[in-house]
Amino acid sequence: MKKLMKKKVSFFGREFSVFALVLVGLVALASAALVPYLSNLITVNAVVSSPIGLEISKDGGSTWVDTETEEFSLNDTFGGEVFEYYIKATYRGNASVNTEIVVSFTNDNNNVSCADFALEMNSSVGILGKPANESIELNDCDDETEDGKALFRIPTVFGNVTGDKIQEYYFRGEFVINVEPAEYTIETRAMVPPVE
Repeated sequence: MKKLMKKKVSFFGREFSVFALVLVGLVALASAALVPYLSNLITVNAVVSSPIGLEISKDGGSTWVDTETEEFSLNDTFGGEVFEYYIKATYRGNASVNTEIVVSFTNDNNNVSCADFALEMNSSVGILGKPANESIELNDCDDETEDGKALFRIPTVFGNVTGDKIQEYYFRGEFVINVEPAEYTIETRAMVPPVE
């Protein structure tokens, strides 16, 4: 062993002792084991859900449906006929939030326009400057933003400003007599208002 340590090896045209090379190798191994952190890693997971949950009902009674988990259909109807449904919005957050309820109409022909129907609504908390439970006609329809869709936007506030955790909206609509026969889809969602 002593002879091995005193032995010289040629490396890049220079002579080095085996002992020096072994020592350099041990230092390299020791420094490779050093880590840049001084503690263990902890990880936190968080599930974030929508602060507003919407449910729908045909009569505003005791049966409410979350359409993400159950199917909901209105009765078949004809042009010139009335349809109605109720939306219950439950606010699950604590901070006040300005939002808008957006009701969109589409059909399987992708050609809905605002002239196809009339829509009115009222709310348990009042909307658009009207008192609670007073019906208003929704004239602010947009059929140019998205092809084949007609959108109604209803500004509202949820949270601790109004103190209401549950708001109910009653929608009453009427398809015009000469509306194109098709299968229509009505979607309602609470949205962040567009920035102007």
